Amino acid sequence: MITGFYVGFENASWQAACITLANTIQDKVKFCKSMGREIKPKMWPCNGLPHKVLGDGAELKSYNSDKLSSMYGIEIMNAASYRADWKGTVEKKIDIFQKDFKAYTEAYVPKSHIPRVDKDYRLKANIDIHQFNIIILELVLAYNNFHRINGYDLSEDMLACGVNPVPIEIWNWGMVNRTGLLKHADYDSFVTEMLPQGTGYLGKRGIRFKNINYKCSELDNNEWFRKLFCEGSKVICSYDVRDMTCIYLKNRKNGRLVKAEITEYSNAYRGLSLREIQHLIYSQKKQESEYRIKELTSDINTDKVIQNIINEAANMAPDYRGVTKSSRLKNIADNKKRELSENRKEQNIHNLTDNSKTELTIEFSVNKRKNYKVPSRTAKLRKKKAHKDE
Repeated sequence: MITGFYVGFENASWQAACITLANTIQDKVKFCKSMGREIKPKMWPCNGLPHKVLGDGAELKSYNSDKLSSMYGIEIMNAASYRADWKGTVEKKIDIFQKDFKAYTEAYVPKSHIPRVDKDYRLKANIDIHQFNIIILELVLAYNNFHRINGYDLSEDMLACGVNPVPIEIWNWGMVNRTGLLKHADYDSFVTEMLPQGTGYLGKRGIRFKNINYKCSELDNNEWFRKLFCEGSKVICSYDVRDMTCIYLKNRKNGRLVKAEITEYSNAYRGLSLREIQHLIYSQKKQESEYRIKELTSDINTDKVIQNIINEAANMAPDYRGVTKSSRLKNIADNKKRELSENRKEQNIHNLTDNSKTELTIEFSVNKRKNYKVPSRTAKLRKKKAHKDE
C-alpha cells in the first residue's frame, strides 16, 4: 500500500524524507482536495506512522532522524549502498509509474537517450510541477484500489476470507485481523518537530540565523526569553529549507515551538528557499567585492582632485608676510557681508535669463552720497544714548 508520496525539486535528504513521512499521517481527503481531486475516505484510508522505516541509505542517515525514534518510537533502518534488491518494492514501483505516464508526454527521457544525437527533450516539456503531482496522485489511487499484485503470498486467513491481492483489500483486512496499530500524530506538530535544526544568535535586530534576521513576539513579551537569552547567546532554530520566511524556537519551559518571522531588515528574502537565499547572499558579496575596486579607484581620484584644489588655493593666497594679525582680522565682518551679497546675486533664481520674455527696466532717481555707509547697530545705540543725555 502506498501510504504517502512527495514530488518536488528537493534532493534526496532528510527534508524530503520528512515531507514524505508527514504525508503518511495527513488526512488524505483534505490532501487530495488541495490538489483538486475529490475522494472518499475509504479510497485511501492511510493516516498514521509505521513502526519501522527502511531508508535508502541517504535520507535517514542524519542526526535529525533520531527524533523519529526518541519522540515516536519508530525503528530506523537503512539499506546498504548498491543494494537495490533490498528495497525492490519501492525501486520497481518508481519504474512502473514511469512506464505508466511516459506514453502521455513527449518530454519523457528514455534510458537510450543520446544527447548529441536525439532531439532535445527539454524543448518538448509542457507539464509543471502541480500537474505532475496530480498525475502521480492518480497513479497512486489507481494502484492502491485496483492493482492486482500477482504472486503475492496470501496467508491461510486471507484465503479463507476471500481477500484479493489488491493493496486496499490487504490493508483493510490487516487493520482488522492483524495488529492495526499505527502511530498517530498531529500533522502540523510533526512537520515542525521533524524540521532540521541549526544555531542562531540573538542580537540587536532580533535573531540572526543563516544571515537572516527574525523577530519573535515572545522575545518581546515573555520574561523567560529575556532571562535565558541575552544579547549574543545561541538559540536552537528549526527551519524549513523550502521557505525561510519563518523559523521555530523551542520553549525551554514547556517544549512548545515558538514561531519567529522574518524582519524588515531581511524582507528581500521573504518566501525564498534556503538555496535561493544563499545564492543571493553569494552574489551580493561577489558584487560588493567587485565594486570595492571601483570605489577605491574613485577615492584615489577624488583625493588627487582635492589635493590639486588645495595646492592651487595655496598658490593663489596673497603674501601676508609682515602684516599684523589685527590688520588681517579687522575687516572680517565687512568682507563676509560683501561676499554674502555677491553670493546671493549669483544664486538668485530671478536673475535667470529668459529670452522669450521682454525685460522690463524700472529706474528710480536716488540721491547717491559718496562714501556712505550703512550705520551699524552699535552706532545707532550710541547715537540714541547721546541724544538722551542731551
